[in-house]
Amino acid sequence: MKKNVGKTDKVIRLLLAVLIGILYFTEVITGTLAIVLGIVAIILVVTSLVSFCGLYAILGVKTCPVEEQSTSGEVKNKVKTGEKEENKKAEEEQKEEMTGEEESKKKPGEDQSQEKTAGEETEKKASTEESQEKEDKKQETSDEEKKKEEDKDKEKGS
Repeated sequence: MKKNVGKTDKVIRLLLAVLIGILYFTEVITGTLAIVLGIVAIILVVTSLVSFCGLYAILGVKTCPVEEQSTSGEVKNKVKTGEKEENKKAEEEQKEEMTGEEESKKKPGEDQSQEKTAGEETEKKASTEESQEKEDKKQETSDEEKKKEEDKDKEKGS
């Protein structure tokens, strides 16, 4: 289990558990509500003590600081609350919304190579069409020449 509950979160959970305990012992809450809130208070205390919340794990939320080693060897404390994931998602959405021109300005190497590939394909199609047209013309010309020769043979034979 990796820690996903930060100090502030722990304090809030403990305060809520103490509040529920006070309400229970002063008999402000009783019966089924007292039992349910008592269970919630126990869960809040346990999750704050172990610094792990199963619901946070399911939702991908982290409120605890994560120590990261920098390249110079210094330890840096960073709070990881899912902001990195949200930033990545936002960046991906922005990339999807950009037009081809805007993307080529942002990433000229990748996008221009893709554009070149598309351009090359268009050129290949055009050259293929041109060569096909030339072949068709050659075929028509040879067909016409054959007809002329046949006509000449017929005239000579008659």
